[in-house]
Amino acid sequence: QDGLYEIRSVSQCFGAQNPGLSDIIKGKIERTPPRLFGLPQPADGVLSPGDEISITFNEPIRCDLLIQADVFNNNNIGLYNTATGELIDAVISCSEDKIVVVPNVPNQFIENQILRVIVEDVEDLAGNLLEETASWEFFVNRSTLYWEVNQINEVIPEGEPLVVTRNIRNQGGAAANFTLSDLPSWLEASPLSGTVAPGSFETVTFTFPEDWIPGSYAQVLPMMTAEGDEPLDINVQVTCPQPAWEINPMDWAYSMTMTLQLDIEGEVSTDKLDLIGAFVGNELRGVAEVEYVPEIEQHLVFLTVYSNNLVGETITFQIWDAMECLLYGNTDESFDFVADDLIGSPIAPQVIHTNNLLLRKIPIFPGWNWISYNLELPDPSINAALASLTRPEDATIKGQTSFSQYFNGGSVWAGSLTELSHLTMYQYNGVAFDSLSILGHPVDLATSPISLSAGWNWIGYLPQAGMPVNQALASLSPLNGDIIKSQAGFAQYVAGIGWVGNLSFLSSPNGYLLNLAAPGTLTYPESFNGPNEEAFRNQDGIEGRTIAQWEVDPHQYEHSMNLIAVVTDAETGNLLQEGDEVGAFINGEVRGSAQPIYVEAMDAYLLFLTVYGNAEGGNVTFKYYDSTDGEVKAVEESFVFIANDILGTVNLPEPLTLQSLTDAAALAGTAPRFELFPNPATERVYLSFDAPAAAEIIVVVTDATGREVARIEAEATAGGNLLEWRPNNLAAGLYFVTLHGTGPVQSAKLNLRP
Repeated sequence: QDGLYEIRSVSQCFGAQNPGLSDIIKGKIERTPPRLFGLPQPADGVLSPGDEISITFNEPIRCDLLIQADVFNNNNIGLYNTATGELIDAVISCSEDKIVVVPNVPNQFIENQILRVIVEDVEDLAGNLLEETASWEFFVNRSTLYWEVNQINEVIPEGEPLVVTRNIRNQGGAAANFTLSDLPSWLEASPLSGTVAPGSFETVTFTFPEDWIPGSYAQVLPMMTAEGDEPLDINVQVTCPQPAWEINPMDWAYSMTMTLQLDIEGEVSTDKLDLIGAFVGNELRGVAEVEYVPEIEQHLVFLTVYSNNLVGETITFQIWDAMECLLYGNTDESFDFVADDLIGSPIAPQVIHTNNLLLRKIPIFPGWNWISYNLELPDPSINAALASLTRPEDATIKGQTSFSQYFNGGSVWAGSLTELSHLTMYQYNGVAFDSLSILGHPVDLATSPISLSAGWNWIGYLPQAGMPVNQALASLSPLNGDIIKSQAGFAQYVAGIGWVGNLSFLSSPNGYLLNLAAPGTLTYPESFNGPNEEAFRNQDGIEGRTIAQWEVDPHQYEHSMNLIAVVTDAETGNLLQEGDEVGAFINGEVRGSAQPIYVEAMDAYLLFLTVYGNAEGGNVTFKYYDSTDGEVKAVEESFVFIANDILGTVNLPEPLTLQSLTDAAALAGTAPRFELFPNPATERVYLSFDAPAAAEIIVVVTDATGREVARIEAEATAGGNLLEWRPNNLAAGLYFVTLHGTGPVQSAKLNLRP
């Protein structure tokens, strides 16, 4: 056996001679290979400040024989990045029974990385080799600054704000700086940079928007420090508003219980936000959510159903799929209510299956409503489709070419519109608040193209989830100036840019009007590619509009016209900025209002204004709220209200001009003479002006958005001057010509014609 031994030689003698004894030789037999003593360091799997990377054996080893890894072989010991497999330069030291590894690279190159050490073929002093390769991994967290909690996991309902705070701590002995970078468009953080004192912390406040669409949002947000990046993992799920299912058990005398499992279109629900509602007719009798039961590793629903009768009622179900924002309005299973009965068990739950029938509830407001639905109805006849309305008296529903009215005496709809279609939108005019429930199958988008004619088309929105207008209309080949409008907003197509306006998102159950210069076919995409920059849009829903000065209820009007405009004066050009607003009026009654939107491609703020009316005619006037001084100012222009008329384009917005000081002085006869003729002009323009003395003058020409498009430099003589200018390569539209150098700055409008 291995161990310490003493050896001596003994001679055996015969006769009278004494035996002989040799000196004792001490020695050791060792054939056992070295073994690990304890755990390799860092034992907790995290390399923190002050930790070392080391391995200890149960006996001394031959340090002189250790060979560090190279790019070809591991040899005896190497340090590696697990993500890339790359060898990391390190200083290896060995003493007696211990090996210590010190990375020989700046910490920022390995911070937040997982490293691996591989040790093999180590010999003890007797030449025995380590039998098994020793390998261990650890996460590097040696930065002076770190997130106290390095993740944000939240679930919030659509439309609700979210504010979260996280602390950045300094675990070092000196002050350290940080900077937050790569923030997504849907996140604000404050502060974005700073200095944290040793042993202290800095609180960062994260603010998420209210207007993001349902979906999952994930981002790794790096905190940049001198020692490397410290990531913050952000995962937020925005859910659709759940059905308003609430029940008071005290209202009922009897109950029965059900242990269920939800099968939603072939998949067992594992989402704790999914719900099931139990109904008798249209009355809610119970509601429960999905729960995970760890003891049996199952996702179950424990549902209590209530009644005031011992027996005699039929229980049906509706299922809410939170992730997909879908309400299934019918299931394969139904049960008779029996007081104190028990259906299913945790070991053998009753499975409830959806059958691809979705339920849509469309809110109806008094007045005009632009609606569509994205389901295929089992019976599309108008009386069956609208049967769920509770207040249809004196209501009218019209499509693009036909309409019907509700006949109170016969409780039926009468008119040329006899069947409804998911391909089109409808205008519904009712006298009371109501709700329309639609039960049907999801539309197969690939087999449901919408044929479009040149001119105006009434279209429905068919996908089950909303999406940005550029993606929703991607199958079209629109031309410059084409328009899509909802009841509260609109967008215009600009070649090379896409759809631009205050309607940037399409969703159900809204209806839309689409005006095309050429016919086409609209096929909606199968799915939205996920939340992106376009998902964070100006709200186009009526409830979501933010109006500072003037409000209008679009439901009160049957028709609308649209205006793309800028607000200008003779000296400054485009005055629009964030916070401004323009209101439209007919006979002093507000008929529309809008705030400017910054259009990056134009580098300008533009106004996308919808004006409402019930009949054509009437003079539309405007007022401008200037957020700079808080004053409301009159606008010179006015227009006649014409249904579905479109004034201005993104490239050539309609100017709404304010009376300038120069114009006022001219009216009073005190301003220097500055004239343009002919005006309107085509190929050439003459600039006539007076100069009090000889001087160098500059004439600047700007478009309606305030961008400089031309500049003229010349020598003026004392007295009258006449300059000829050819506006080559300028598109037709309104321009402002401003004269500098003859005393007061003077401006004049120029209309160019094709």
